[in-house]
Formats: sequence, C-alpha cells, structure tokens
Amino acid sequence: MSQLTSPPRIVIVGGGVSGTLVAVHLLRHAPPGTLITLVERTPPIGRGVAYATNACAHLLNVPVERMSAFPDRPDHFLEWVRQRVGRAGFPAGVARGDFLPRCRYGEYIGYVLTEARQQADPSISFTVRVGEVYDLDELAGGRSARVYLTDGTTLVADQVVLALGNLPGEYPVRSGRQVYKSWRYVHVPWTPGVIDGIDPDAEVLIAGQGLTATDIVIQLTERGHRGRISCLSRRGLRPLPHLPGPAYRDFFAGETAPATVRGLVHRVRAEVRVALGAGFDWRAVIDAIRPHSQRLWAALDWSERARFMRHVRPYWEVHRHRHAPAIETRLNQLVSEGRLQFLAGRFQHLEETPEGLRVTWRPRGGAAEAVLNVAKLVNCTGPRTDYSKYQHPLFVNLLARGLIDHDPLALGIVATPDGRVRRYRGAEIPWLYTLGAPLKGVVWESTSIPEIRVQAQLIGGSILAPGGEAGNAASRFQVLVAEVKNRIVEVEKADLAVELESAHPPLLIDVREPEEVAKGAIPSARHIPRGLLEGRIEDIAPNPSTPIVLYCAGGNRSALAADNLGKMGYTRVRSLAGGYGAWVKQR
Repeated sequence: MSQLTSPPRIVIVGGGVSGTLVAVHLLRHAPPGTLITLVERTPPIGRGVAYATNACAHLLNVPVERMSAFPDRPDHFLEWVRQRVGRAGFPAGVARGDFLPRCRYGEYIGYVLTEARQQADPSISFTVRVGEVYDLDELAGGRSARVYLTDGTTLVADQVVLALGNLPGEYPVRSGRQVYKSWRYVHVPWTPGVIDGIDPDAEVLIAGQGLTATDIVIQLTERGHRGRISCLSRRGLRPLPHLPGPAYRDFFAGETAPATVRGLVHRVRAEVRVALGAGFDWRAVIDAIRPHSQRLWAALDWSERARFMRHVRPYWEVHRHRHAPAIETRLNQLVSEGRLQFLAGRFQHLEETPEGLRVTWRPRGGAAEAVLNVAKLVNCTGPRTDYSKYQHPLFVNLLARGLIDHDPLALGIVATPDGRVRRYRGAEIPWLYTLGAPLKGVVWESTSIPEIRVQAQLIGGSILAPGGEAGNAASRFQVLVAEVKNRIVEVEKADLAVELESAHPPLLIDVREPEEVAKGAIPSARHIPRGLLEGRIEDIAPNPSTPIVLYCAGGNRSALAADNLGKMGYTRVRSLAGGYGAWVKQR
C-alpha cells in the first residue's frame, strides 16, 4: 500500500458510475488538502453508457430498493425518488419493488456527486478533466505514477483508479469483415444515434438476445418502428423477468462451497426443488446466492471456472440478470404481433447489398443455412473481457509495461478481490486500483450496482488508510461493515413493524449496551449486548432456523452480529437497516 504525499494526489480514470462512486467516497472521507482528478472523455459525469440514455422506456433491471449508491444507506435512492414524486419525469408514487427509468438513476448519481462535493472539506480539490488517458508510467521508487492524456498534458498521482467500464463486444463473424466498415453495421450499441436513419418499415437484425439487445428493441419501438426485428444468438436464450415474492432463506450460510461446477449446479437445483415445494419461486433461490457469489467463485479452480464458462454461464446469465416485468410484457406483445422474433443459431457470412445486408446464418441443430435481408445489424453480443485484444492505447501500453495482466480465462485484469491491481506475474502495485468489469475474473459478479458500490467503498477506504495514519480506524470499520452488509439481509423498519404485529413475529434482539437501552428500545425486544450475543444465542434460539432480527443504534453492530450468527449456522437472521435510530425517526 502506498504512502500518500501531503496533500494526497489521486487520479480516477473513467467517470461512469464506478469512477463517480469512488470519487464520492473520497470526497466524504479524504483528509484536508487532498487533490482528486477525475478524467472522462464523454461527459456528463456519473452516467456512463448504462444511464446516459434519454429513453424513459429503458428501465432499471433491479428494483429501486436495491439501487442505493451506499451499502450502509440502503434506502438512499428510494428516499431520493420519494422526495421527487409528481415532478416532471418522475412517477406519481414509488414502491420498493418498482423499476424506474435508467435516466432517473443517472440523475441520482449526479446528485450524489454534487452533494458529496458540497459537503466535502473546502480544502479538498476535485477537478473533472474532459479527456482520455492513454498511458501510465510508474515513477522512481514505485510509489506514484505519471498519467498521460491525449491532449499532451500529464498528471502525477500517488494513487490511480482504473474505472474502465465495459469494453465493446466481439465481432459476430469473421466472414464478410468488409461489412464492419458500413454504416449499416453498428459495433457499439451505446453509440449516440445508433438507430438513426432506419426506415420504420425496414427489417433490423440484432446480434444477441441479452439486456442490451432488449434496450435496442425497446428504443426502436419507441421511435415508431414497424418493421420486423430479429434477435439472433447462439443458444436462443433471452433474459427472464423479475417476479415479486418473499425472500428465501440463506441456504448457503455455513455451508462449505462446492469445489466443482457439477456439485454447485446439483446443490442449486436441489434447493430450487425444495423451494418450489414450499411455495417459493426459483428466483428467490437465485437471489439468495448473491451474497455468496464471490465465495463460490473463489472455491472453483481455473479449470472448473472454465467448465462453468463453457456449460453453465449462458443459463446462469439469463436467470441471474433479469429485466423488469413491464419489459417482458412489452416483448411478448411484440412477439405475438409478429414484429419481434428470437432466433437460435450462428452467423455464417455477412454481405452488403444495394438494399442493405444479406446475413447468412445456420439455425441451432440444423444443417441447412438460412438468410435474412436486413437494413441494419446492431451488435449486442455483450462486452468482451480480454483486455489484451482490445487495441486501445491505454491497454496496449499498460500490458507492454507489465502493469496489468489478464487472468487465465481472459475475463478481466489480475487483481485482488478488493481491487488492487497486480503486475504481470508479480506482486500488487501499491498505487493502482480497479473495480467493476475488470474484476470479473476475480470475483465473477462485478458489474451491478450492489457489487460496484461496495468495491468503490473498499477502494476509497484503502486509498485513505495507508500506513496506519490517524483517522484510519473509522475508514477500516466502514470498509468492514460494507463487506458484511453485502452478505447479510437487512429489513426495513416498516416491514419489521408489520412482522412484529403478525401472529408469528421474529425473535427481536437488541444488541446495544445497557446505557443505550435505558434511553429507549423497541417493545418486545430481548436485550443481549453485542459482546455476549454469540455465547447466549443457543440458549434462547436453539433452532438455527428461528427467524431473528437484530438491531443496534445505527445498523452497523447488528450487521456484524448477523454475519457472525450466519457463520454459526443460523439461516434466518436479519439486521434492522438504520437501527434504532431509523425505528424512532418519524414514528
């Protein structure tokens, strides 16, 4: 870990959501005089490709209750929306399970950054540079770096964060490469004006059937497109919709992670059968895996991970990364009207004609080739992950200098789970971090807000806590709490109030100190101080499946306690979000 200069100099490369959240955590906790520079080539800051859309029909793929920018403030986004209901562009009301337009979330991230800047110490300098970084050079001593921008300027940094986002996808087929220079082919689906110039009655082909392909379909129909849209992917698998329902038990808590893909698949299938028999939906089982995804991935060696990529990944992706129910309804309607079709097969050849593109493809399981004549082909095959093949000057230079390396499956950059980049076949680089998509090979699940917000907080804490300097204890504690809250389940005060009035309320335990309890407590709560909880829990809850809710003053100590009880085998433990402070607020 690097020893920061005074004042510290920090450069963040990339101003999408991941880079912006790192900046927010730095602004909130950096020492006076810190110099923070964020470099982004395409403002506005904070939106990235996912949230820069102006199409209100593009909805979030995660409900509003799980989209807070802060792991320790789970309702932050929800409350932000509630303060704006009824305004132009906002709904008349909002519920926890709603799926809001992505453009509203882009506004939210901008608000979070603005608020952090306003509340930061006045001596902290935060500068946004519109530009592009093409090289990093480690300076003498290996404790800092020079950052090179394409406009000819340079920056010196004690710490650099690579917030790179997703790379464009692979080309659909090698045959017919000359087509890739035609305006009728779109390689980057997030490019502004991607569907401009398409005749409303013309046929359009989309390579891929994932969430990005869905975005293009919705965008076309919102523009009044009437022609047929075809989506072609190798297996013909499309994302599945979310379905509201109760949370499932944390069935992986306390279990040893399977060391093989076969064992993992069998375990999940067995649990789905149990869940269905108990009246739960399979989605609840998949969601219960989320807090353990990093641990499960780490338990697989690289040969097993390769097996997962070959045989399981496509099916996992469509079950894990789902879209809003309203989007599913819209797609089904288009299919029933004959305006949308999903095809399974492989691209064989592309050829440009005077009328458009002639696309030859082979249906899955068939021997005969088929042909589609379309006006435009949009590549939505998903982001590539092999940084050694993407010929951007920054990656070329970093690879040449040995400052980055790709993992054995080329899923991302070799780094530690908390984002510290490793040299080519070497040790951690003390001044270089990354998060989001580049960590996919390390932690697997690394592209959604619930993962990125924790990574941003971890990196912010690591950067500001070198050498055991004064004030680092709080930063380290915040990092620990953020990690824990990504593993446990929290319950909101409104939901807990309903449960406590039910016929079968959970066991409610107050883990605060006696002097805190003397000032007020939730009725019916048992009081067991945090330091005594693990030693006494088996006396009052001998059954490890007992529903338990823990609370403290602000929700941090109870989260740590819930994590420990989970390790002891208790499968239905939750922590009250915001603690007693949230309970008494506005009640």
